[in-house]
Amino acid sequence: YNSTLGIMPFVKKKYIVESSLPLKSFEYLACGLPVVSTTINSLKKYKDFFLFADNFNEFENKILLAKTKSKDLKLFKSRLEISKSLDYDLSFENLLLNIN
Repeated sequence: YNSTLGIMPFVKKKYIVESSLPLKSFEYLACGLPVVSTTINSLKKYKDFFLFADNFNEFENKILLAKTKSKDLKLFKSRLEISKSLDYDLSFENLLLNIN
């Protein structure tokens, strides 16, 4: 909770960009932190919660932008809310309800 932001730089390999779901990025959101990440397809649907960067200059600019957003209470609360909606236990319970 003393951090300012989460940084998720990945090598832009096809299997990472197209197939990964970096759970650490959601752990950062669960702490209320803004996240700067390489563009990952699975994260695009959460574009309101991630700042995407694909080269050094973009990362630098997005990190500076994230720093300004890190103490915004409204954004902090929205990061916590999206994290709650993606909770593993809740998702598992919903899965069990839908199976039965």
